[in-house]
Amino acid sequence: MYVTDTGAVQAHGTPGNGSNFSLNPRLPSSIYEYDVVNGGTQLSGRKLFAYCSSGVPDGIKCDEAGNVYSGCGDGIHVWNPEGLLIGNIFVGSMVANFNFARGGVWVLAEERMFFAKIKARGALASVEGH
Repeated sequence: MYVTDTGAVQAHGTPGNGSNFSLNPRLPSSIYEYDVVNGGTQLSGRKLFAYCSSGVPDGIKCDEAGNVYSGCGDGIHVWNPEGLLIGNIFVGSMVANFNFARGGVWVLAEERMFFAKIKARGALASVEGH
């Protein structure tokens, strides 16, 4: 199981125009990997999987090859199963979420939405009928 840690983003005050957030690079901007044990009822063996070098990892998914995708400060970063950064779907702004679809991935950035054509298929493609 992969879990994102967005601790580097600090909220100040109340929600409003979005200026109540700041980024503290001394705090976590990481993805952790856990072992799922005891018939899927517990997690153990937390270890650092990857570090997001731009913004924080927000939204996380895997493809059929086991690569890990996460929205970051400049697009979607892609790591192989060993945690090596192998790609970036660059959109030039923070990506809060994304979803695999037939023929690519929908990217939800701060103020825009994109469709990136990629060959990879989401890990759930066969379950979802893609």
